[in-house]
Amino acid sequence: MDQQPSRQIGEDQVFWSAPEDQRDGRPLLVLLHGHGMNERMGSELHHQLPSELVLASVRGPMRVRSGYGWFPLDASLRLEQVDEAAHAVLRWVEGQQRHPSVGVLGFSQGSSIGLQCMRLEPGRFDYGVVLSGFSVPAPVPGDAALAQRRPPVFSGRGDVIR
Repeated sequence: MDQQPSRQIGEDQVFWSAPEDQRDGRPLLVLLHGHGMNERMGSELHHQLPSELVLASVRGPMRVRSGYGWFPLDASLRLEQVDEAAHAVLRWVEGQQRHPSVGVLGFSQGSSIGLQCMRLEPGRFDYGVVLSGFSVPAPVPGDAALAQRRPPVFSGRGDVIR
């Protein structure tokens, strides 16, 4: 059974790829997992990426089966729940001031949160990565600014290269 999500992300919800004393001054990549997963999902990804990146894998606030999620995937879903989860991520990212750049990488449901973060605060992230993801279909006030800014965003699904 799902429980109500917290509106704040605590440090116990974040899995880092580097110890705290090795994070300052390095680019940050925020990882957001998919529905039913947790902050350890994708944690080995840092071995495939440039070594200067620091990865912070954030656990979604909503308990779902044996994992976590960002918002419900049933008839109880309200678009405000997506915004609430995105605002929680944005508040957490706001506290990460020691990095020269910040990107967001989302898997499935986490990618919708990452995109929503970029849409809500168009200047917050330097780039985005969407893996098997989707965008919330409702307009957001930051859409025009994001379209004008045009940060790089990679979107991929499946394993076929065309």
